[in-house]
Amino acid sequence: IEAQDVVVVLERTDGTQVDVKNIPSVMDGDGIMLGPVVLTRAQWGDEALIAVVDWPDNINECREVNNIQNLGHWPCGTSD
Repeated sequence: IEAQDVVVVLERTDGTQVDVKNIPSVMDGDGIMLGPVVLTRAQWGDEALIAVVDWPDNINECREVNNIQNLGHWPCGTSD
């Protein structure tokens, strides 16, 4: 299997991209640590934040449905 770059995106539920990481040369079965990722309250916004791995779905996988994780709203509620 040929190594492929993987794009990881943090975006709000309105589609606004907050952070984009390009992970080079991920081999099938390899693990990688991405982070820590630090976001401000303003970057997170008022909506839920979504983490999307393999954006925009460029890599052919056995399980395509496990690439999205809803991180929810700002962890401390509506205020800092």
